[in-house]
Parts: sequence; structure tokens; C-alpha cells
Amino acid sequence: MDDEKRRMGSYVIEQSIFIGNQEVLFGVDKQQESPFMVCYCGYDNPLSAPWPTEAVGTDDYLEAMQLFCERVQTQIAHTKEAQAKFHFDRKPFTAEDCIPDDRGKSIVGKVVVINAEPKRYEYQHCAYQLVLADGGNGAIGGRGQAVFGTCLATGEHGRWERYDVLGEIKPECMPDWAKDAIRKIEQQEKAKKAHSREDADMEIRPVTPNEWKYTYSQSMQLEGQTGNIGHLRGDFDSSGQGFYTTWDDHRKQWKTDEFKAEFDEVVNALRSEEYGLLKSRSAMNEYVRRFPESSFKENYCTEYGFRAETEKYAYLIRCNPTKGDYNFYCYCYVKEWLDKHIQKAEKGIRFIDPNYKELFRIPDGGKITLTTAWGEKSEHICRYIDECHTEIGSNLFHICEFAERMEKNGATYEPITAEPQAVKAPKHKDHER
Repeated sequence: MDDEKRRMGSYVIEQSIFIGNQEVLFGVDKQQESPFMVCYCGYDNPLSAPWPTEAVGTDDYLEAMQLFCERVQTQIAHTKEAQAKFHFDRKPFTAEDCIPDDRGKSIVGKVVVINAEPKRYEYQHCAYQLVLADGGNGAIGGRGQAVFGTCLATGEHGRWERYDVLGEIKPECMPDWAKDAIRKIEQQEKAKKAHSREDADMEIRPVTPNEWKYTYSQSMQLEGQTGNIGHLRGDFDSSGQGFYTTWDDHRKQWKTDEFKAEFDEVVNALRSEEYGLLKSRSAMNEYVRRFPESSFKENYCTEYGFRAETEKYAYLIRCNPTKGDYNFYCYCYVKEWLDKHIQKAEKGIRFIDPNYKELFRIPDGGKITLTTAWGEKSEHICRYIDECHTEIGSNLFHICEFAERMEKNGATYEPITAEPQAVKAPKHKDHER
């Protein structure tokens, strides 16, 4: 029966309270030097997976419970503060306020009401119910359930499920604050469409060493964390003047009409006389020579990296102006998620012992040497997922899980000190280089 209990690492979760955007957990493992553990657990990530953070271990039960209660109080305070800005009646909308939902029809572009009853008590509030739907298989009346859109009260873009949609809000039930929010969104969209490509404020620059890793295909975990929409691969043909491309989806739910329209503009801009990076092989050669800082020495040749970005999206482009090879790969990201992940990854990857004592840190993309109980050594590239998770080779681990597994197997691990360099993502089956 014990195996059926919820765990974080080796700790059995005995208490949990979910308030606001995070859950507070209390876990016990009597085999540990610090048998009591308290941590936060959030689900606000592209994979909606449970990510524990800020874990603290102690051998004092009362100290652990005090910390547990303090964190619950902190979450209550944060939630009250967030809701204090809603200066309107919190009474939830019901099915009576809606045009009944027809699951087979599209709700894209409509303001729909999300059912408040399944939500936790603090979120049974009309501010969290009105959503302007803009995409997803569920939103278009397809076989899926995903509905992407913008919460009118908070302005946050997120995902909901079609089975939680009560229906489209009746015009007479639309509150004034929601009408104001819609007008604001419409004005923003109108302003975007009015911009020409020259006014779209696309910027391009050489990638930084920390960004270079993202000019390669990533694991499923990193694709989700960074908002990796897909990538375009292309070459200029043997003549150097052609333009042959193939597109691979990574996260189709983010390949919206807005993204597709913008990506066409970006590619056309990069093929224009103004930029010329993707115009031809000779034009690419000329362009990269102007930016020597864009070069990265790889296994068999020098390649070049550039980042083009707009308000919402980032395009990381790896260039190789060599005849007979693919000449470029352009990886497309949701800019906010990519930048947020890179910023967090700058903290480095923690390696701990089973008691959460930090042993060392390595940079994202760094390597460790793993030595088995019988003395066999192997090197592994490590990638940052979040504060408590890392990808070692092609395997995803909670840092405590990895430490416990190594101790159980009699293995040791240590960092490999090396000069900073571009590191390719681990190879994965069916992934390109």
C-alpha cells in the first residue's frame, strides 16, 4: 500500500494544501538524516507537471510544521493581494448566463464562460471565468479538448478544457469590465495588423553562448519548457540560389494563425536585400563574415548562430554556408518562455546528496563523470529543466532521485571542468542534429 502513496523523491507526502498558484507539501522519510521535508509544488509550466521547489529538510518535526504553516499563510496573502485588484462583484457566472455550448462548433474569437464549480474555492470567482478563446483543438470543435485563450480579468494567456466551457456569454450578461478588456485586446490586435514589416520591430543579432544550445532539437521536456513551436530546415541547392525547406512541428498547439503569418514575414524579411541572411549561399557567407562573434566551432565545421525576435516570438537560426549540407535550421520559440527558461538556467544545475546537501553546480549543457561501483566511467551532458529537475544524457531526474539512485548503486559523480563551449543537445531517436 505504501507504494500507492504520493511521493516527492523518497519523501511520502503526508500533508498538502493548495492555495493560489502553488501547493505546499509536507513529506516524511524516516530513513533520511533530515526525515521531514517542506516544499512548494507548482504546475504553471507548459507540461502542467508537478515541479517541487524551495525544498527544506529538517530533523525537527515542529520546525517543519511551522515552516509548512508559514508557507500556507504566505500563499493566502499572495492570493488575497492578487484578488484585491478586482473591484467588482465576485459572484460566479452560471449556465443561465450562457448560450449553451455546442462542442462540435468553433468558439475561436468568442468570450466563453469557464465552469467555476470544479475550481478550488479561492478561484470560484467570476474574474477567472471569462476567456477570449483563440485556438486549440477543443476550441475549433475538433476531437481534442484544449482551449487556448486570454483571461479577460487577468490578461493571462492559458489553457482550459472544452468540457469546462459552459458556453458563450450572453451579450446582456457581459459585464462592463469585460467589455473594456475586449476593447483593449481588439485595439492591440488592430495596431499589430496595421504595422508593416518594417514597423514590426524585428531585431536580429548573433546568439549568445547560452542561446546556442537552442539552435538544435531538444528533448520533449525542454521543448515544453521553452515553448518550442517547431523548426524550419533549408538549403540553397547546388546552385546556391535555390530555397528548399521542410518544416517539423514540435508543439502544434502553439502554431497559431498569428504565428504562421508572422513567420512568413520573418522568413521573407531574412531573404530580402535588407537582411540577406537567407537570400542565397553567397549572401549568407557575406552576412556571417560581418559578425565574427556569431561563429561556433562544431565537430566538423564552423557554424554561425543568429537570433531574430519580435514581440511574441524568438527565432534561433543556425547557419552553415557550405555546399552539400543543409544551410540553415531555424528554431521557433514562444519568446517569453524561452527567455524565462534561459534566465533560470543561468543559475546552473544543482547536484546534491540524498539529504539535499549541495555538492556542486555545473552550467546548463555542462558534463559530469559518472563512476560505477566497479570503476567504469562515463560522461554525460546535463541540461537544466528547473531548480529540482535535470536531464542527464537522455533521462529526466529529480535531483534527489538521482542522488538516491547513485547512492543505492554505489556510483559516484563529479563535474567535468572545461572551457565554456557550445554544446549540442543529447541525441534522441527521430530527432535531427
